[in-house]
Amino acid sequence: FGGLVMVAGTPRAVDGARAEALAGAARACGLALVGVFRDEDAMEVAVKARTLGLAAVQLHGEEDAGYIRRLRGLLPEGVEIWAAGAVGETVPEPRAGADRVLFDTAVGGRSGGTGTTFDWALLDKRGELDRSILAGGLNAGNAFAASRVGAYALDVGSGVEGSPGRKDGERLRAFFEALRVPVRGEIG
Repeated sequence: FGGLVMVAGTPRAVDGARAEALAGAARACGLALVGVFRDEDAMEVAVKARTLGLAAVQLHGEEDAGYIRRLRGLLPEGVEIWAAGAVGETVPEPRAGADRVLFDTAVGGRSGGTGTTFDWALLDKRGELDRSILAGGLNAGNAFAASRVGAYALDVGSGVEGSPGRKDGERLRAFFEALRVPVRGEIG
């Protein structure tokens, strides 16, 4: 998946025209897209999901079960809803109605883009990790260990950036290389 951050005022935000151009490029190479939203009107989220051909919408605000229910009724069929949960000392319960939960680190009352990991051992007691996404401070140094947690996907952002909002090709390459599992003939 590739992510389009649709939260104005954040370092990774893309506006409508840029999002449409990126969505077209993603479709051309078969990359499924996730739109990231925070406390945006459900109808607006659904319109953007349809216009951009999103595979999922990722909610990072205070969207409750009622909002998720309304949004589901507005989204094109097959578009998943992923709801972020901020992990501090404890792991939050998934939001009702969401298809997947994204676990991200809570730092100073905010989550997302902090570059900080949380204690992944907190997830050991959770069921349904295969429906979860792991985020928070992921980089080449911890990518392989993160992949062993058992989540459905890893959400990498600031850990592969050269500056806020700008992905660095070498850091991305190192991240994906770290995820590779050695196969027979490659070991030692």
